[in-house]
Amino acid sequence: MIAATLEYQIRDMFFDRQAVQDMADKNMQRGLRLTGARIRQRARRNIKTVAVTKKLSETARSTDKRKAKRAKATIRRRITKTSSPGAPPLSHVPSGEKISIRNILYAYEPSRKSVVAGPVKLNGTSGEYVAPEALEFGGTFSVFEASVRPGRWSRISKKKPPRWARGKRTRTRTLKMAPRPNMFPTLKEVTGEPSWPGLFD
Repeated sequence: MIAATLEYQIRDMFFDRQAVQDMADKNMQRGLRLTGARIRQRARRNIKTVAVTKKLSETARSTDKRKAKRAKATIRRRITKTSSPGAPPLSHVPSGEKISIRNILYAYEPSRKSVVAGPVKLNGTSGEYVAPEALEFGGTFSVFEASVRPGRWSRISKKKPPRWARGKRTRTRTLKMAPRPNMFPTLKEVTGEPSWPGLFD
C-alpha cells in the first residue's frame, strides 16, 4: 500500500515493535519489511535536494561583491526551481531535516496484513490538500501573499503573518499544480522486479 501522507503515530506499527511481531508470521513479516524498506529508499533517492545551504547563504553576505552576486543568483535559481510535471518533486529543505517530503516512513498495516509507505504529513496545507498529497496527485489550491513592493508578492502564513507584512497589501491567489508522482511509480517499480516475490520465501 502507498499513502499520500502518514501521521507520526504510524511509528507504533514499525516492524521492530513486539505487537507487530506477534501479528504476522516471520516470512510474511520479513517480506513486507523488505518491501517497505526498498520503497522508502528509492522514493527518497528520487527526490533531489536543491536547498539553499548555510555556506551559500554566508557567501551571499560576503564583502566580495562578485562572489555575493553569484551566490544570490544561485539562491534565486534554487528557490524557484521545480521538477517537470510527471517527474518526482524536488526538495528545498536540507537533507536530514524532519520537516521534508523526503521524510518517508513505512509500517505494518494490520487490517490488510500489508505494508504502508508514504511521506510524513506536513503542517503546511494548501486548501484541502497537504503538501505531499498535492505533489503526488496535483490539484488546485490557494496561497496567501503580501506585497513586498509594486509588482512583487511573497507567500506568507495567513494565521501568523510576519512582522514585515503588517499594513501591507495582501491577496489570495489560486494555483494549479500538475502531478509530480513519486510513491506510486516507486511501488510499481519495486513490486514489478523479478526478485520481489522471493522476499517472502
